[in-house]
Amino acid sequence: MNQILLVFRNEENQKLLKKMFLNSLPLAFAGLLSVLIGFIDAFYLSNYSLDAFKALSLVIPILGIVGSIGIAIGAALINSIANYERAGKKDVVYFSTLFLTIFCYVVIALGAFLFHDSFSGFNDLNLDSNQTIQEYFTEYWFAIIPLYLLVLIINIITQYLSYRDNNREIINVLLIVVFLNVILNPLLIFYFDLGVRGAAWASILSLFFGIVFFSMRDNRLVKLGRLLSSSFTYAKQMGVVIKAQFKVAFSVFLAIAIFAIGSIFFNQLAIKQGSEFLALIGLIEQLKLMMIFPTRGVTGSFLIMFEKSIAEKETQKYWKIYWSATLIIGLICLIEGVLIFVFSDSLLNLFNIESDSSRDMIAILLTSLYLYFLVNILPRASQVGFITLGKSYLLFLQSLFSILLGYLFTYFLVEYFGKKWFVDGQTIGVLVATTVFLILFRNMLNQRIHRDT
Repeated sequence: MNQILLVFRNEENQKLLKKMFLNSLPLAFAGLLSVLIGFIDAFYLSNYSLDAFKALSLVIPILGIVGSIGIAIGAALINSIANYERAGKKDVVYFSTLFLTIFCYVVIALGAFLFHDSFSGFNDLNLDSNQTIQEYFTEYWFAIIPLYLLVLIINIITQYLSYRDNNREIINVLLIVVFLNVILNPLLIFYFDLGVRGAAWASILSLFFGIVFFSMRDNRLVKLGRLLSSSFTYAKQMGVVIKAQFKVAFSVFLAIAIFAIGSIFFNQLAIKQGSEFLALIGLIEQLKLMMIFPTRGVTGSFLIMFEKSIAEKETQKYWKIYWSATLIIGLICLIEGVLIFVFSDSLLNLFNIESDSSRDMIAILLTSLYLYFLVNILPRASQVGFITLGKSYLLFLQSLFSILLGYLFTYFLVEYFGKKWFVDGQTIGVLVATTVFLILFRNMLNQRIHRDT
């Protein structure tokens, strides 16, 4: 508790807390966009057809994975700029990032074409009664394949703008995309009667125009043309850069994507409880993703400041930076929880959840979701801190154990005590994994303080 109070005890610590909060905002915006797009699509499709909304619930985790790849490539771009820009290799870095983006998209698109049945989980459904859901799923799944490339690009753009301290342009791009998506969804879904394809194309067009807005500023299209015209020259020079970028991107992707991948497996458990319950879990997953991304911005800010303090051996700041990040994360979680409970009825009406049994169940699930985020307050910063301490594999292991234990507890609790325990099983898994890895982080950081002192 004394370590926490140190954050507020003097002006220097207050400035540290303020700096971390301000730096976290653009990073949070960088990851929030794909979640907002999915949320807007879900809202309009829930008013178009409940079966279409249920089908979308199965696709949302995939958008989370693609968004995490974009964030990972953006992190690799920032790392490369910091390492190679002064050496006069800025254009090589940009070309390498472009190559890595296209490569990732090709892999994602091929995977979407070849393995869409593996993600749907319809082997666990009675197809006679859920044929419409399957048709909606297939239609939406293939319609959004072009969207994946745009999600990658927009996440990279926002990461780049954040690094260049151009926070206003991030907000402008975000507002353009969200505004267009809100306008285009009802037009394409209802007026032109395109249904789920309309939702997909609304997202595609809104992201496309957001990227166009970014490209039209500061002669970026001209610079892109110049970059492509010299592609052969840069291709021969990008060996070291692409290797470094891939290493950074892969480690960040694993850390972010494991929870999105876990959502796919939890969806399979939800399907076994019936299509009505799947719709409720789809809403919970949407809220979970929206609640995670603001805290993800804080952890990104924490990582930058933590790495700098350790590089400069400012041992007196190590714990202060951790507790500053943890306090901000805790405040965000508390505010999010209050907002969910205050607007829970409006949220249910928004998604046309009218039956008393569904409303009772969603109330239980929302309470469990709040507990889930309270349990996640302490480990959010410590988990990414393993990267700076030279043990990045522990970041992945903590995520992996949280998902595996959460799945086992969820399966057991749902099987023997009912589906109302669905989110609580995940919470218990996180709590068990967190306890072990927090102790490990504390010991490692104290050892590092002793060594640097």
